[in-house]
Amino acid sequence: MSGNTVALAVALGLGDRRVIVERGSAIAAFVAGVLLGACLLEIAKRRFRRSGFAPIIVLEIALLGAFWAVGAGSGFAPVADSRAYFILLALAAPAMGLQNATLQKVGGTPVHTTFVTGVLQRASESFVAAIAARLFDRRRDPKSEHDVTVLAPVYACYLIGGFAGAAVYLAAPVFAPLTAFVPLLCVAMVAIMRDPPSPLKLQ
Repeated sequence: MSGNTVALAVALGLGDRRVIVERGSAIAAFVAGVLLGACLLEIAKRRFRRSGFAPIIVLEIALLGAFWAVGAGSGFAPVADSRAYFILLALAAPAMGLQNATLQKVGGTPVHTTFVTGVLQRASESFVAAIAARLFDRRRDPKSEHDVTVLAPVYACYLIGGFAGAAVYLAAPVFAPLTAFVPLLCVAMVAIMRDPPSPLKLQ
């Protein structure tokens, strides 16, 4: 949401109502998804003593399925400020928020799976810490090394996902969302089978 926030701030300064509505709606929808995900996690944990991870991922898949159905008609490129644009926004942004609230750790390492800046920063810092421990302390830093081995593949997944989505879109635009569906379905199946004890940790 960094880009949307910057664009919203600029639009507020310029008085551009159209952009204010577009960007503000995106931020509001994303926050709504995060709030919903956090609420569902708390309810699952407090009332059912179970992880809410799998149901929330299934809900995200359902939202993306609706996004797929609606977006196919416009080639996933609706006219800005149109009805189709806001419908797609109302489906995609909350799905992103749900995932952001739910999947926050991989292998015990904090990650953000919907934006890349934090992953790059943490991976870089952990890499420097691991090297410094070997050079100056003559020892290993297992935690920093572990973080690098987790975060580097996570970043690679961003690149692979973007490349795959673009390649499929060029070949057959209607099937582009499959590049998001397939990984989410795999995550959901693993979560259902394992029923992880913590809703915020996928090991």
